[in-house]
Amino acid sequence: RAAHGAAWAALAALGLAGAVADDALLAGVASAFGSPAMQALTAVGAVEGGTAVSAADIRTAAKSLFLLAGTVGGLLVGSGVCPPALAKVLPHPVVVTALAGNGACAALGAVTGDGYWQTLQAYLTKGKVGAAPGAGDALMGFLGCVVLSFGFHIYGQRALLFRHAAEVVGCAAGSALLSLAGTCVAGRLMGLPPDLSLAVAPRSVTVA
Repeated sequence: RAAHGAAWAALAALGLAGAVADDALLAGVASAFGSPAMQALTAVGAVEGGTAVSAADIRTAAKSLFLLAGTVGGLLVGSGVCPPALAKVLPHPVVVTALAGNGACAALGAVTGDGYWQTLQAYLTKGKVGAAPGAGDALMGFLGCVVLSFGFHIYGQRALLFRHAAEVVGCAAGSALLSLAGTCVAGRLMGLPPDLSLAVAPRSVTVA
């Protein structure tokens, strides 16, 4: 647990340092990607080549690293990688992870001057309009593995599912519809932008 916490803190610190570093320092880091060593790595396929790395690219990657560390750190803390006294009062790990991710967006937006909403939009870009992948894009890459692992677990309980097929299908369909409608209504009541409300609406359908 101590190793997990140390790794999370190191990644968060590294990402934050890169996000607030001055352009001259980041330009020096970017120039390293054109060094003979990096060219050799590109030649053997160890890193991807073909495009020049700029200071802005380094800053964007650092921001994503900080947000990724914040989200994963929330999952670790919510899963019990924290003092026992704190673990007893924490809510469900999913809630802790969501709070940590949003807190990381708010903190990074305040430090960099980008603001909460702009930082949140950069969290999950899906490559729209040539935008760089964010922390959410990296995490979404694991969604297929997560769903597959659920499939193995459900297969092990197939006999129980067949006995209660009507209840399972009814509850799943009803919960999905209520979740979709409830999230859209809650987003409208909270004054969230329509795009954001639609983006979070299918969360329970796609994950659970």
